[in-house]
Amino acid sequence: MKACTKKFGQNLLIQFEDFARRNAYYLLERYRNQFCVFNDDIQGTASVALAGLLACHKHTGRRLSAEKIVFFGAGSAAMGIAEMCAAQMEREGITRNDAYSRIYLMDSKGLITQNRLHMEKEHKPYAKAMPETGNLLQLIKIIQPTVLIGTSTVQGAFNEAIIRQMAELNLKPIIFALSNPTKNAECTAEQAIHWTNGEVLFASGSPFENVNYKGKLYKPGQGNNSYIFPGVGMAAILFRIRHIDNEIFLIAAQEVAKCVNEDDFKHKRLYP
Repeated sequence: MKACTKKFGQNLLIQFEDFARRNAYYLLERYRNQFCVFNDDIQGTASVALAGLLACHKHTGRRLSAEKIVFFGAGSAAMGIAEMCAAQMEREGITRNDAYSRIYLMDSKGLITQNRLHMEKEHKPYAKAMPETGNLLQLIKIIQPTVLIGTSTVQGAFNEAIIRQMAELNLKPIIFALSNPTKNAECTAEQAIHWTNGEVLFASGSPFENVNYKGKLYKPGQGNNSYIFPGVGMAAILFRIRHIDNEIFLIAAQEVAKCVNEDDFKHKRLYP
C-alpha cells in the first residue's frame, strides 16, 4: 500500500476485490483510515443491495427500519449488506443495537446464536438469544421476516415451501437471491413470481429473463455492483477524497434507489 501511494501519490484510489472473508475484513479495517481504499465485495455489494431494499419502499410503504431481515449465507457479502442495512436503520432513527436485533444470520451451521462456539468477530452483534436451528423454513415460521436475502451460493435453497411461506406472511414479500453465477442462485425470478402469485419484490445477483405471469410483464432487476463502484470511484478522484467511509456508500445506495422510475415500478423492477 505504501509503495503504491509512494509511486502514484496519496490521491490514488485502491479497490480490493476477491479476498477471502477474513482477509477482506482485516485488510479493509487495517487500511481504510490510512489510504483511499474500499472493498467492492463488501461495500459495493452492500450498497447495491441496500439500494434495492430502499426501492421496495415505493411498493410497501415501509422504511428499512421496519423490516425484519433473514440472511441465508453469512460470508463477506452478507456481512457487508447487514452492516449497511444496520447503518441505514440507524439513520432512520433506531439504535444500532435495535437494528442488529432485526437482522438474522444463517450459515452452513444454522442460525447464528449466542450459544455458538468460535464465532467470527463480525457475527457477534447479530447473534441471537434463541434456540439454534438449521432449518430455514422453520426459522421463517418462527421469526416471520419481511425480507429474505440469499448469499449462500446454494442453488435452489429458496424452494417452493420457503417462498410460499414468505408470501403467506407478507402481502409483498421481499426476496433477494443474490448469489452468482446464475446456476448458484437460491431461486429464479420465475419461481419467486409464480410461487408468490406475482406479489414478490425480487432482485438477483445474476441476470434473469423477463417473466410473463397472468398477463403481466415482470422485469426482474439485477443488483450489480456496477451501479455503485464507478460513481464512488469517480467521486473519490474528482473530489480528492482521502478516506472512503460507509457514509459514501449509504449516499450511493439512496441515489440509485431514487433512479427507479415509474416504468420500473410498474414492472416491479427494483433497479433502474
